[in-house]
Amino acid sequence: MKKVIFTAILSSFFITGCIDNSAIEKLNNSAQQYLQKSETNKAVCMLEASLELNPNIYETRYNLGVAYIELKDYNSAIKNLKSAMEIKEDSPNTYYTLGVAFEGAGYEILDKSKNDEYENVEENKPKTKLSDDEIKEANALLESAIEAYETYIKKSPESEDVESVQNQIISIKNTISKYQEVK
Repeated sequence: MKKVIFTAILSSFFITGCIDNSAIEKLNNSAQQYLQKSETNKAVCMLEASLELNPNIYETRYNLGVAYIELKDYNSAIKNLKSAMEIKEDSPNTYYTLGVAFEGAGYEILDKSKNDEYENVEENKPKTKLSDDEIKEANALLESAIEAYETYIKKSPESEDVESVQNQIISIKNTISKYQEVK
């Protein structure tokens, strides 16, 4: 489906003889509308088509990162947000959103054992126990989230949500220490 949409869009631009920033802008505007309507898969299609035309547009990369977070595809979100940072290093929101992606990826690993059916309900023991490698990977992702959030705070110390982000950092640090104690 994504290829069909992209091919149709690309063909129309070749017919008119111009692939320019206005084509990318139209794709990004369509994607923004889809995101606002919570039609995230359609937004991703538009943004991916926009990347095919020009992979170096900050807004495309950033919005694609946001869309992938909504889809809980944290690895794709991280990849696109890092690319957005390479394009526009000074944007505090990119660091915050990257923190959200890292945090989501870390908690996704840790939540594996919580989502299992319980082997013994009385003892509350999950069937799946996280391996040391999974715990290390989750902790590394959560540490990256903290680093991204701290950079966000440094770049926008006057932001209204600084206290909330600081509390989030404390919460993540508590989670990390809890899993370090388990070892």
